[in-house]
Amino acid sequence: MKILLDNVESIINVNEYESFQVLLWDIEKTMETRGRVITSLKVDGMNLENTLNFSLEEIRILEISSKSPLKLLEETIHELDTYLDRFFLGIEEIVLNFRIGKREEGISNLIEGINGLDWIFQILRKSQELLDIDNENLEKIYIESNDVLLRLTEAVEEKKYDAISIILDFDLYMILSQIKEFVPVIFELLKVNDGNDILFN
Repeated sequence: MKILLDNVESIINVNEYESFQVLLWDIEKTMETRGRVITSLKVDGMNLENTLNFSLEEIRILEISSKSPLKLLEETIHELDTYLDRFFLGIEEIVLNFRIGKREEGISNLIEGINGLDWIFQILRKSQELLDIDNENLEKIYIESNDVLLRLTEAVEEKKYDAISIILDFDLYMILSQIKEFVPVIFELLKVNDGNDILFN
């Protein structure tokens, strides 16, 4: 088996491994020690989704691509910036649904939006971790968002649709606006830390 790690052939004695899965685990640990995160796997030119169907003997070429955590974060922040723009439009749609009586559709979209909020805050916390961010504005955003989500949950449970609309249209909109304003701060910190990432590119 020929193994390419980021297009560079790696000398690995495949016979030492009892299965393809064990080989991948070992490679993943090796990449982690180099400060890399595996982003894609290809077996004989095909993207790999399920490792259970392969044996070591039948694979000719294993291609593994990786990126540094900071590079992945940069790409994710670009996605976050675009997602926030869509989220603003989503809020307007949910509020409109409640106003015209489409409550079930509004609630369905609201649940999807809350899941999206969870992703947003995961990205913010990952940014803090990787970039060592200590920012009072961001901590304030966390506190305010928890309060808003609590009030939003209570309004949904009590079926107070007017209250839901107000919370979405004003309170949540304001929090998302603050996050949107914070995104450039993350981009600037990524630029500052770009030099620390050279070894991993």
